[in-house]
Amino acid sequence: METTEHKATDRNGIIAALADLPADAVVSEAGLAKILGKHRVSIKRAVKRKELPVPVRMFGELVWTAGALRAHLNQRLEAARKNAERSQQRISQLSS
Repeated sequence: METTEHKATDRNGIIAALADLPADAVVSEAGLAKILGKHRVSIKRAVKRKELPVPVRMFGELVWTAGALRAHLNQRLEAARKNAERSQQRISQLSS
């Protein structure tokens, strides 16, 4: 089983490595696993759950750009914010 040498997450759960990369930097599946401190199988599962965007194959390896990964996360965060806002509006309407 593959293990990471060290987690790129600090004690407070902050993952800065992805944020520090230029938007057009190419990140391999193995690289993303190392950045996130996860196994490559976990990365594959996260793609299936749509927690990560679908990668493209380049030179036989699955890759993303750092910008695509950040954009996907930001889209998911915005969708979650809107969903929470709608839920709060429904609760407010029902309690009126």
